[in-house]
Amino acid sequence: MTLLPRRFPATRSRTSAFTLVELLVVIGIIALLISILLPTITTVRRSAIRTTCAAQLRDIGNAFQMYLNESKGRIPEQVNPLPLESPTLFVGKPTLFDAFDRYLGKSRKVWGCPGDHYVEPDPNPTLVGHDRYVDAYGVSYEYNFYMNVLSPGRPFVQVLKDAQIAFGITPTRFRIFNDLTHFHGPVGRNGNMNFLFADWHVADLEGLVSAGTVNPSGK
Repeated sequence: MTLLPRRFPATRSRTSAFTLVELLVVIGIIALLISILLPTITTVRRSAIRTTCAAQLRDIGNAFQMYLNESKGRIPEQVNPLPLESPTLFVGKPTLFDAFDRYLGKSRKVWGCPGDHYVEPDPNPTLVGHDRYVDAYGVSYEYNFYMNVLSPGRPFVQVLKDAQIAFGITPTRFRIFNDLTHFHGPVGRNGNMNFLFADWHVADLEGLVSAGTVNPSGK
């Protein structure tokens, strides 16, 4: 008796694949995760930018203190606070770079806030063709007008005493440098500018307002 080979039914290979419903579910989950994580990522990024800006202001504060040590306590004579521009009031004057380059190095990176951007229309023709204030002016920070124009070259201690007598401003509230405008948040909202104060700490206006240290107008 001859045995015939046993035949098995042919099997068809089945290729695994997402159905349309499964694909839509995956896309929906990904979109949900992005919507949850994006605000957090944005907040962390803004916080990092503000922290870097504050660190740069501290570096400028250290340079200012070194200048005071070498000048026997006197603040700089009047300087052009916008080195790449020549405002009429400061034509022919040395610039902030001239005063502080030797203490900060000549890369001048410290003068540019990483959050620097135009946050509102500015009619100044100098800004045309630029995306950041630092590109137009050379700096992202404003030097105290009272010190630069009304009290140049005077002893720093005396400037602070006069400010306290005349305006009631203590060193913890007397600003030496600050962001040119609200780089760290919406225009018009207090708390979105960093300030270097005369006791050498750096803080933002919102924190000071909530602590009752300075009024909302920033004065």
